[in-house]
Amino acid sequence: CKRGYYKAGDGCAAVQVPRNATVDVFGTGWVCKRGYYKAGDGCAAVQVPRNATVDVFGTGWVCKRGYFKSGDGCAAVQVPRNATVDVFGTGWECKRGYVRDGDRCEAI
Repeated sequence: CKRGYYKAGDGCAAVQVPRNATVDVFGTGWVCKRGYYKAGDGCAAVQVPRNATVDVFGTGWVCKRGYFKSGDGCAAVQVPRNATVDVFGTGWECKRGYVRDGDRCEAI
């Protein structure tokens, strides 16, 4: 069968693509577009909270750099003096010449 159709008995039937979806890579089914996830026979929008973005898979969300997941939203990382947001973007680390001491950075 051609792309967008699947084998049905002795013939081919069209793939029924719901709203906010597209024919899949195999051409015989469908997948939701980026920013949507499969919900029953259709696609529902990802509800992206403030300070977040759609994830790499396109079916969920992740907090932006400087924020961490907290319940159904994103909370700001509280960066103390002499610290910066860490490499992961969800915490903090002390600047060079300082060491972590609880929730502060103390000079070495």
